[in-house]
Amino acid sequence: MGYTPSQGGMGFRSIANTGEAGVQEVPHLHTHILGGRVLGRMVSRQSE
Repeated sequence: MGYTPSQGGMGFRSIANTGEAGVQEVPHLHTHILGGRVLGRMVSRQSE
């Protein structure tokens, strides 16, 4: 079963965490796929 934006959704967000900056103690690739609602910005815009 898969998900595509054409199935009634507006899209999705994929987040990958890895390494010390990704708050991991055991090195591995860790991902999250988030969808189902508008999630907003992860990082605020900086004024120019």
